[in-house]
Amino acid sequence: MCVLPATPQAALEAPDAGSTTGSGTAATLQQAAIKITEQLSAKQDSARMYALKRRLMQLCNEVERGAKVNLRQQEEIEEMVKELEGMSPIKSPLQAPEINGRWQLIYTTSASILGIGRLFRPFGPIYQTISVPDLSAENGGVIKWGPIRFSRWVKASLEPIVGSESEVMVRFKRFRIGFLRIPAPKSAMSELDTTYLDSNLRISRGGKGNIMILLKDDLPVYGV
Repeated sequence: MCVLPATPQAALEAPDAGSTTGSGTAATLQQAAIKITEQLSAKQDSARMYALKRRLMQLCNEVERGAKVNLRQQEEIEEMVKELEGMSPIKSPLQAPEINGRWQLIYTTSASILGIGRLFRPFGPIYQTISVPDLSAENGGVIKWGPIRFSRWVKASLEPIVGSESEVMVRFKRFRIGFLRIPAPKSAMSELDTTYLDSNLRISRGGKGNIMILLKDDLPVYGV
């Protein structure tokens, strides 16, 4: 009669497949114990990831995309970002369909995106649309100057960086401010590294290390 180990650890310590006593049962139990341990670990990671994402979105809402963040909040956000980056369920973002589509910015450390110290400030949502098959991207939203508001969009091409499955060179092509279209200078470029990606959350870092946190948005897109 075979006696089942009381715990997964006991199964791991059971006789190996070559044991005549176990007659192969020990090997089966060992494999089952490993599977159970992996499943428990995956559930724990999933629960932790959910908790991190929930807290992260709560904080991003409180700090108004980063425009009103204090040092304590910034440090907490950066700690959660680093932890999530180590747990990303998609390891090759540029090959994943999840990266494509329109994303809404919910937090950034970039002063230029937030319009800090600038004449024009963003008003309402800020979007980034990515299409890896077309190697294209668009950033945009509404900006305001006093009571005046108008749309601003930036069209860019994407060049995957050789040897990387998450980094691209972003080359800006043209800007649109209201009805005015302006070609971008050839020097207008930046790197973008997608460090976390799932079906509804994306974390990216710019060439200067700025953090961008975005949520998937499924509304129609109106480009440049």
